[in-house]
Amino acid sequence: MRTAANVVEGKGRLKKFCLRGHERLPENLTKSGGCKICRQEIEKSEVPAFKDRTGLTYGELFVEGRVIDKKSRRIHWKCKCSCGNEVVVEGSSLESGNTRSCGHLHREGLVNRNTKHGLAKRGVKLPVELRAFYGARERCKASYRYHKNYLDRNIGFHFKNFQDWFAELGLRPSPAYSVDRRDNDLGYQKGNIRWSTRLIQSQNRSNRKKEDCIGRSQI
Repeated sequence: MRTAANVVEGKGRLKKFCLRGHERLPENLTKSGGCKICRQEIEKSEVPAFKDRTGLTYGELFVEGRVIDKKSRRIHWKCKCSCGNEVVVEGSSLESGNTRSCGHLHREGLVNRNTKHGLAKRGVKLPVELRAFYGARERCKASYRYHKNYLDRNIGFHFKNFQDWFAELGLRPSPAYSVDRRDNDLGYQKGNIRWSTRLIQSQNRSNRKKEDCIGRSQI
């Protein structure tokens, strides 16, 4: 029986071909009767062409070479960031732009969204001035563990944003300083916050205790 996949050659001699035009010789057939050459062509077409990214730059990352991931056995790329850190990244993340640095761009963006005073530093999660802002604000919430020392005493947080906070406090003079309230009975508000040492803060607390004792003795 002659079909579209068969061709007559010579006197009654019949050659068989697959639908892709490959001759159906015994050595070209699989155990199930399929065409080995067709299968190889299909597999080859499904595999994306390999792209050597060595020497290319993606954002802040310079690709130094390829590595094989031990778990997935997939090709990854060893990159050196402009800040000096080394990271291993998937090729798809580099191509899509999802990964543009070792992570410092994300950290710097976080800081820059919260401050416009030049406090963002590469490699630092959050500047101490910003951490002090978040810490003071957290202490004045009802969910704070020791709220009886703050919210229950009407100690509130009266700064709308970090810019106002920073304009009042400025940069921390040295690591020996932390945020203190001049009047412990007032909240975090303009004119009542400052950078001070532990010694000054302890004196401030002792003065308040003396005033409380004097007040109780007069009652």
